[in-house]
Amino acid sequence: MRRFSPFTLALILGCGTEAVLAALFAAFGSVGPCGPGDDLTGLIMLAHMPGMMMASGIKSYSVAMPIIIGMSAATFSVVFYIFIRLVRALRHGHNEAEHYAQPTADRNKPC
Repeated sequence: MRRFSPFTLALILGCGTEAVLAALFAAFGSVGPCGPGDDLTGLIMLAHMPGMMMASGIKSYSVAMPIIIGMSAATFSVVFYIFIRLVRALRHGHNEAEHYAQPTADRNKPC
């Protein structure tokens, strides 16, 4: 089985998380006149806060929504990337900084 690079795996997990959140919002979300109608919608809106802040100046909902979704997917991907790199470094039992501090000839050897 082929092993994914950390970037590819983080991108898949980040976009998948965003897709699940968007599906949950479409299926169960309820928004009242003053904000979220229930706790699930409030948590989903909290997860989308960076994208909502970026798109706050845009008045058109059809233009703002892709920015919110794209920004949230990028945020989740960055979080997963950091998590994957930490887990792989801890699992291999060495520090990434020590690996890159080695001379180039030693760095090309498999761990």
